[in-house]
Amino acid sequence: MGCTQFVDFIKRKWRVIAILLVAVIVAVIVIRIFALPAEITSSGGAITYVP
Repeated sequence: MGCTQFVDFIKRKWRVIAILLVAVIVAVIVIRIFALPAEITSSGGAITYVP
């Protein structure tokens, strides 16, 4: 697949690629939000702060 073919493919599929990118970013954020309480409870419920 040549460079121009690749660019044409990106131009044709840019919407799908953008939607997938946004979906991945949202999924990572949601996973982090749900993983955070689990990390807090596994540490005994206390959030330790060390300056």
